Amino acid sequence: MKTFVPLSPKKCVLAFGCACALAPIAHGVTLLHYWDFEGGYNDKAGASNGTAGAEVSTITGQDGNTGAFFPSAVTGGGAFDSTGYVDIAPATNVSGAFSMSYWVQLPADTSTDGRGIFDFSGDGGDGPQSLFIQSGGNAGNLAFRVDGSGTSNAVAFVTVPEDNSWFHIAANFDPSGNLAVYLNGTPSASVLASGVADATWDVDQYLGAFNVNTLATRGLNGGLDDVAIFSGLLTESEISGLADRSLTPPDLVPEPSTGLLVGLSGLALLLRRRK
Repeated sequence: MKTFVPLSPKKCVLAFGCACALAPIAHGVTLLHYWDFEGGYNDKAGASNGTAGAEVSTITGQDGNTGAFFPSAVTGGGAFDSTGYVDIAPATNVSGAFSMSYWVQLPADTSTDGRGIFDFSGDGGDGPQSLFIQSGGNAGNLAFRVDGSGTSNAVAFVTVPEDNSWFHIAANFDPSGNLAVYLNGTPSASVLASGVADATWDVDQYLGAFNVNTLATRGLNGGLDDVAIFSGLLTESEISGLADRSLTPPDLVPEPSTGLLVGLSGLALLLRRRK
């Protein structure tokens, strides 16, 4: 009968490292919501499924699959109605730090209206929103904004391309630090965020437009793809992976059961060899 000798920590790493390295290691980040527009507008990570209006259409997305195209205005004028955007069930109110990742495509045109990319702050409520501004003091900039209660907010501006190409935006919001925005994986803007630590998420939420109850021209007039919301902050390497398409949002948060199964399988194999 052979005597069982426990493996040293170094040997354990060698025994299990190859198998466990197949999945990323989570670091307190949770994928809460993910709209990839593949086969519809459902939330592939949570329960905030979307309903698309009649004027929302499908296009070729950033990865060659399906993306969504949103108009700049709806027929008939007046308030921007639900035919021009994706109305989603309320997303989880993230308490504390969160990250967002999404792809945008903007046409080369001469529009001067603010274009809504997404709005989780309702019509002037609290929460994050993103829009493209073609006129005023921040002309030609994409804005990522987080609104808190009252008048508190943090807004970061990034100059983005207008040539029908897809570009990637990621944002990290740390209520005790900064709101940082990345363009195609590169840090591009950062502003102090500590003044909006009390931000909540409005119940009126939509993709492809913003402030829809006030003006007729609040639609994106462009494409949107792979919108993801995480609790916790993404690392710069994860953001780079999302931007260069070597990672997708689900890749960043492996299911615990998967890692456990791989580890147990490796342990069973090791024990059989030592008998």
